[in-house]
Amino acid sequence: MRCPRVCGGAVGVIRGRRRAGGPEHGNQAHDVHIISSDLFHLYEAHTPRHSKMYVDLVPIMEKGLSDYRDDVRSRAYPGKEHTVFMKEDELAKFKQLVGKQPRKAGTAD
Repeated sequence: MRCPRVCGGAVGVIRGRRRAGGPEHGNQAHDVHIISSDLFHLYEAHTPRHSKMYVDLVPIMEKGLSDYRDDVRSRAYPGKEHTVFMKEDELAKFKQLVGKQPRKAGTAD
């Protein structure tokens, strides 16, 4: 990826440091976060002047979270189609194992 000229000198320093220190010294996850927050407008408080926003994901993410909240509140999610049920014999084994566990002092039933 090419960086705008304004940070070209810094890119050279960072690249050199990463080569010398190996990949474990570079924070690639941090780099991806910074790049994606600039490209997709994930940080609303400030958009750096050197950034170009390609799409504003904030309204899309807000809608997804709101739809999820509404489905959970109305109990439309999770439904049977989203749930993995334990087989009866496995549930019986689990109950037997849990029943054999000693209770810790001070815990409620």
